[in-house]
Amino acid sequence: MKNFKTFVTEVSAQKASKDFEDYIWQLAVLSGGKETNVNKLEKVLDKNEDKFHNMSTKHRGQTLDAVSHLNKFFKKKWTKGYNANFAKIPSPVYGNKSAKADIVLESGSKKYGLSVKMAGDYVVVSAQNKDEFEGIFYSALDYFEENNSVDLSDYEQDIENIKTEVKLIKKNIIGETLTRNLSPTHFDKLKKEKEFSKNKEFLTNLSDQIEKQNKKINDDYSDLMTNVVKTSQKKIRDLIDNNEVLRSYIVWEALTASLKYKRQLPFAEYVISPTGCYDIRTPNSKFVQSVAKASKIGIRGMVHGKLRSGSAKALQPYLNKSNLNWNDVYSDLNKMDISLKWDMPSKAFDKLEVEEGIFSDIWNKIKGIWNNIKEKISNAITSAITVANNVLDKLTELKNASIFDLIQSNNIEIDAKIKIP
Repeated sequence: MKNFKTFVTEVSAQKASKDFEDYIWQLAVLSGGKETNVNKLEKVLDKNEDKFHNMSTKHRGQTLDAVSHLNKFFKKKWTKGYNANFAKIPSPVYGNKSAKADIVLESGSKKYGLSVKMAGDYVVVSAQNKDEFEGIFYSALDYFEENNSVDLSDYEQDIENIKTEVKLIKKNIIGETLTRNLSPTHFDKLKKEKEFSKNKEFLTNLSDQIEKQNKKINDDYSDLMTNVVKTSQKKIRDLIDNNEVLRSYIVWEALTASLKYKRQLPFAEYVISPTGCYDIRTPNSKFVQSVAKASKIGIRGMVHGKLRSGSAKALQPYLNKSNLNWNDVYSDLNKMDISLKWDMPSKAFDKLEVEEGIFSDIWNKIKGIWNNIKEKISNAITSAITVANNVLDKLTELKNASIFDLIQSNNIEIDAKIKIP
């Protein structure tokens, strides 16, 4: 179950993530796309410190590493860049408007959409919107069926089973808002904050009211998470893990939103992180397949409404207010929203075996061509050995044959005089 402390941490992480995104595209453009040496990139950063306000030591190191990988990967001159989260977003095929490419870099007339990942756990996709959740799966599976020459009979049952379970989860779980029992000590830490130092009585009364209200309501959130979500989560995981090919297509759409935006920005084509830059343009990309194998689909609860802005902001409207309706206060604070969260821990991400570089796909094709050549050479050798064995068999037959057998089998006519001594 997701607690309040976890949520506050996530809000802070979201702000830090947006700053990190801006640092990367700005340093990439300032470097011209040519510089890959971290020490030299640091000098570029220092010369333009006005563009990197309040940059933490952690962000500094990760930004330098990420841009170094970025420039090594593309080997292009970056002329412009921007944060896609603050740019105009076209109407999607499904779900809500949200950029999958965090930043966009321009080289000449071409634009590149990149999903930015900070060091730590890697979120493949999250979704609270019911149509967004369903769209990820349905669009990927439909695309697989429409764009493959394979025998679909081997996949039809798995596709049907996944779609059926997704439909049930969409209807009964994702996007649902449920009541929960709050802990009476949930807001106690606010007593240490300056703005609540004069309102400790309010916090004490709130704690008492939470304890009373908990006895009046059913903890629907805990019931759903324990009795329904746990079972549904295991079932959808098993169905997806049962077919690696379909899993790669679903994760590809989750990572890129290629089908959601018809391969137009802000869909993502690459992932950039402090550990490398990776191609995610197709379901067969090495990174996509590695992530599909290492990540796990999950269903979680998120705090609802005003609490998403933090406990202090959620309670401020009630401070110094006479005649409080504690039922309304409690009702504002005790809700949870259910959402999809598909992710993998940082340790799993660090262990991914992924080739980095813009030529990785080309290298894979070269390896494929070489393997094809080796196969043809092997077939030719096998054929030659077969021919040689046939010749040897014939020679053996000749060795064991009599002169009469040779004459008879080859229709030889003798036209000569034989002198008998």
